Amino acid sequence: MCSILNNLLNYLIFMEELLLDQEQSATQLNKASLGVRFGTYIIDALFLFVIQTVIEVIGVVMSDNPFEEPTTVNVFTGQLISLLIFTVYYVVMEGTTGKTIGKYLLKTRVVSKDGKKPTMSQIIGRSFARIVPFEPFSFFGSEPTGWHDRWSKTLVIKE
Repeated sequence: MCSILNNLLNYLIFMEELLLDQEQSATQLNKASLGVRFGTYIIDALFLFVIQTVIEVIGVVMSDNPFEEPTTVNVFTGQLISLLIFTVYYVVMEGTTGKTIGKYLLKTRVVSKDGKKPTMSQIIGRSFARIVPFEPFSFFGSEPTGWHDRWSKTLVIKE
């Protein structure tokens, strides 16, 4: 019984040291500032707006009656397509390169809290967390990290 408790205690000490090492390595990374993060957000939002507009124009041109009044189904379909474009953009861009268009331009990238390349599950979680209402307001805390960073255990760093 004593050896089991001793092993458990050693394991807990090991895990605590491991977590401290990860936190220290994360603090050594050059985190992107709130201003840079906001700039990245604006660039990506503009890029997504252009993509969505192009797709909508193609849809109107290809429709039988482009001047018809929008219906609830059309509006809902448009919103689903926007959500799909938004999610796919972030998953593909950050999942393959760790960067979006905004991150390329402002020289930042996504990493795990330990500074390594994030896993695809972290990227997918990060992308879906962005859909949560009021998520952009989560940056108004003490650190420039949003819920999508905290929940997925990722950081955005300057290169």
